[in-house]
Amino acid sequence: MEPKMAGRTAEQVNTYARTDHSNGVHELHTSGFVPGTLIMTAEGELPVEYLNAGDRIVSRNRGLVRLHGVHQSSDILDPIHMSAHALGPDVPRGHLSLRTDQPVLLRNWLAKALRGTPQAIIYAEKLVNGETIVRGTKRRTTLLHLQFDAPQIIYVNGLEMIVERARIASLTE
Repeated sequence: MEPKMAGRTAEQVNTYARTDHSNGVHELHTSGFVPGTLIMTAEGELPVEYLNAGDRIVSRNRGLVRLHGVHQSSDILDPIHMSAHALGPDVPRGHLSLRTDQPVLLRNWLAKALRGTPQAIIYAEKLVNGETIVRGTKRRTTLLHLQFDAPQIIYVNGLEMIVERARIASLTE
């Protein structure tokens, strides 16, 4: 199945800044998504690898926001794999692979069950249930990092994700 490109041509697809971790230089990235992950934009859902600086991303906390940049890194991770509908009807809408420390905003029965509140920020690794959400094996993984001017809650495969984890408290106050 061909990815949705919202009418974009191959020439309009982003060329990423690269981060090389082999030389001991590390950039701080608080969220990262594997290629193929669908991000809700003003044009509809687009695979993260088709996003460019200047694209308008749908943010739960700020409406439409401009994406400032997309950077690529490669690291050895043990991803969390989530099956389609693992957290409820259409959540996520398709298979999703996440970093273990990716903050997920839950606003359903699971938030109530895990934290006793109607909504909760839970790291992906805390959602592992051994059936529909499992820990993958360690492997080199390409991640695409989205940069915004402020922390955002964005829609990823229909699931609400926090971007710029370092400032999570400001999103929930």
